[in-house]
Amino acid sequence: MPSDLIIGVKSNKVNDNTTTVTLSTTGQSVFSSKFLSSAFLQKNKWDNGKVRIWYNSQDASLFNEQYNQLSNDLQRVAFVAYESTVEASKLLEVVHLKEQFDLSGIEANEASIDTQNRVRDAATAALKALFDDDRELAKEVAVDDFDGHAQYAAEGAYLSNYQFYLDEAKQQKLKQTELSLLLSGNSDLASAWTKGKIISTSQNFAKWLEELPANYCTPTLFCELAQKRLGGSTKVQVEIHDEKWAKELNMNSYLSVSSGSDEPPRVLELKFLNNPNKTNGEIDLAFVGKGVTFDSGGISLKPGPDMKLMKADMGGAATVVASVLAIAELNLPLNVVAVNMMVENMINGRATRPGDVLTASNGKTIEIDNTDAEGRLALADGLVYVSKQYKPDYLIDMATLTGAIGVAIGATAAGCFTNSNSTWKLLEASGYETNEFLWRMPLFRTPYKKQLKALSADLNNIGGSAGGSCTAAVFLAEFVDHSLVKNWVHLDIAKVVIPKSDECGTGRPTRAVVRFAEKLANRN
Repeated sequence: MPSDLIIGVKSNKVNDNTTTVTLSTTGQSVFSSKFLSSAFLQKNKWDNGKVRIWYNSQDASLFNEQYNQLSNDLQRVAFVAYESTVEASKLLEVVHLKEQFDLSGIEANEASIDTQNRVRDAATAALKALFDDDRELAKEVAVDDFDGHAQYAAEGAYLSNYQFYLDEAKQQKLKQTELSLLLSGNSDLASAWTKGKIISTSQNFAKWLEELPANYCTPTLFCELAQKRLGGSTKVQVEIHDEKWAKELNMNSYLSVSSGSDEPPRVLELKFLNNPNKTNGEIDLAFVGKGVTFDSGGISLKPGPDMKLMKADMGGAATVVASVLAIAELNLPLNVVAVNMMVENMINGRATRPGDVLTASNGKTIEIDNTDAEGRLALADGLVYVSKQYKPDYLIDMATLTGAIGVAIGATAAGCFTNSNSTWKLLEASGYETNEFLWRMPLFRTPYKKQLKALSADLNNIGGSAGGSCTAAVFLAEFVDHSLVKNWVHLDIAKVVIPKSDECGTGRPTRAVVRFAEKLANRN
C-alpha cells in the first residue's frame, strides 16, 4: 500500500463570488462525498501548482468503499491544483508565448499541450512538497493520472524524484522513493505512465552524468558508465574506440584537444537498429555529441570562478546517450547511430598552442586562435566520420558549445541551427510540445565564414565576439558532407545545460529530442 498519494485539484471560477473546487476523476473515485465537500478543499485557494498536504485522520468514511483500505497505511495526500481558472495577466503571458511559435499542424492539440505542461509541473511540485515536508515518510507514492495524462504525471514525478549520488556506495545510502500510478490496472494509463518514466529517467541519467565530478567522469569512465546503463537492458550496440583508432582515421582536429591531458580520448559509438522497413545500413537519425569531460580552456585558460562547472561540458554527449536510451526503451522503429567525441581539455607541455595549424579528417586545415574553442574541434571529425560512414537522413549534433548562445537567448531555449526548414518545423513543434523550447538561429554561411578567415589555414577556429554562436555553427557546417546529409542540425545547449552558477546539469533537451525521434518514427 502507498504511504502517500498525489491527487489533482481543479478550481474554476464561475463568477466573482463563486468558485467550484473538484478533484480529478481518479480523486473523486478515491474520496467520498464527505471529503469532497470538506472545508479543506472548498475553503482553500487553489492556484495552478499550489500544493496542500492533508494528513490522514484514519477516518475510513472519508474514502469511497473500495478505497477504505487506504486509511490503514496512508499517511499523507498532496493535493495539487493543475487545472484552475487563470488570471487574465497570466493568460496573456501564455498567449504571448504561443505567438512566438508557428504552431501550424498542432493547433488542435494546443489545449492538451497546455494541460500536459500543467500536469508535469503539478506532479513535480506535489512530490517536492512531500519531500520538503518529510522525505523519510515518502517511501511509496501513488500518483494520480490527472484525468488521463499519466505520461506527464510520470515525467514530473520521476524528474523530481532524482537524487545525485557520487557512486554506487553512495546510491545505496539514499532514501529511495518508489513511484507508481494510482490506477495501474488501466492498461492504457499504465502504458502512458511507463512511457513518461522512460523519458524522464533517461533525462535524469543525462543530468547525473553532467553533475558527476570530472575525476569520476573522465572520457574512459563516461564510456564505461554509458555502456553499463545501455548494455543488457536495451538493444543498443556499444563500441568504444581508442586513440589509435582515431589516429588511423586522421582525426587530428579531435585529437588536438586531448594533447594537453593525461586522460586518453575515447570515441563512444552507439547503434540502435530497429527499423523493419530499412536495412541496417540505412540510418534514419544520427547524433554527434560534444564530450569534453572537463574544459580548462587549455592554454587560453578560463577564469577561475565557476570553472568547476566545466565538468558539465560533456552535456551534449550526455544528452545523446539519454536520447538513445529513451529511443531504445520506447522501441521506436528507427535506425539510430550516435557518436560521442569524449576528451578532456587540459594543459601540459604537449598542449595545442594558439597559432598551431591542424588538418581535420576531411583535409581542411584549422588555425587555432583560441584553445578554449575546443568543442568544435572535437565535433568536426565526428561530423566528418558520421557523414561519410553512415549517410543518415537526419544528423543532429549537440554541444555545450558557446557562452554566446546564453548571451543571445538566455536559458529559456536551446539554440538551433539547421539547413532544413522542414526539419526545423519538426524540432520547433517538439520543443513546444515538451516545454523544452528550441529557437532557430541564423546559419548564414557565406558572411559568417568571412569571420573565420585564418592567416595560415582554411579556417580559424573562432570568429570573434560578434555572433559567436553563429560563427561556431558555420564552422561545424564545414565538416558535414552536405552531398550525403540533407538534413543537418546543430543544437547549442550550453546555457540550458548550465543555466546558472549553482546548477550544473539539467539533462535538457532530452525530452524535445526524443519527441523529434517519435515524429520521425511516426512517418515510417
